[in-house]
Amino acid sequence: MKKRVKVSSNRQLAIPVEFYRNLDEPDEFDVYQDRDRLILVPVRLEDRFREFTREMREHLRRSGLTGEELITELERKKELFNSQLSQIIDEVNQTMQNRDESH
Repeated sequence: MKKRVKVSSNRQLAIPVEFYRNLDEPDEFDVYQDRDRLILVPVRLEDRFREFTREMREHLRRSGLTGEELITELERKKELFNSQLSQIIDEVNQTMQNRDESH
């Protein structure tokens, strides 16, 4: 399916509603440039999880922790992750509720 959209004076464009709904109404997109094309890819919850774990792994690698220190820090990070995951789930639930109320 193809649609033509205009770019605003602020360099913004609107995603056609049927495209947006077919993508499950994401609130973020990664944007890539491939020569003369822009590619929009919805950011999904699993993408955020992958990014978080990659950042955590890099942080721990740079910290130089070893042995018991590393285990303790991993447990602390696990608790932090669970808290952040709960927040993301709450945000998703709120978004779904708002979407249901608007339809």
